[in-house]
Amino acid sequence: DIATSITYHVTRTGVLLRRLTAKKLRQAGLDITPEDHATKPAMDKDKQSPSELAEWSVKVPSTVTRQIDGLVKKGYV
Repeated sequence: DIATSITYHVTRTGVLLRRLTAKKLRQAGLDITPEDHATKPAMDKDKQSPSELAEWSVKVPSTVTRQIDGLVKKGYV
């Protein structure tokens, strides 16, 4: 039963947290995604390469590269 599935509840919690974070970022006047918000401090603090950031954030390097390009375009990097 899906209502008692741990995977369902973990996924649902993640979706709800992402939505809440996105709302808070918009309210703060920031034009970034929750993923950008989570990754940017690691970029600023540790000066990691896209490959290192990809490993840290459990994403493929091309996704992180696009994310970085978006942050640059918006003036956050």
